[in-house]
Amino acid sequence: MKSVSTMVREVVARRAHREIASIGSTLHLQRDLHLRPLEVALLSLDLEEVAGVSVSCHEIASLGTVGELTSLVSTAVAVSRRSRHADTIARYFAQTSEE
Repeated sequence: MKSVSTMVREVVARRAHREIASIGSTLHLQRDLHLRPLEVALLSLDLEEVAGVSVSCHEIASLGTVGELTSLVSTAVAVSRRSRHADTIARYFAQTSEE
């Protein structure tokens, strides 16, 4: 499985029409990579597809750098994993209490 950092860099590189190797964490999404508001909004959809988490385009637009976006997505992935884990535990205990 790819790291969150790699997934974010790939998505940003695709939207910025650049090579993945040129996407560093300190690059500013709009100032350095020249991503327009529509492209920033599309990042939200792309990240949902590749990382399986929902990050609003408003959250992304409020960020500055690729590193900040990576941190946001990492947090969303961690919360999603904890939520799925908690659901699994809840289903297990619901099944065992019915028996």
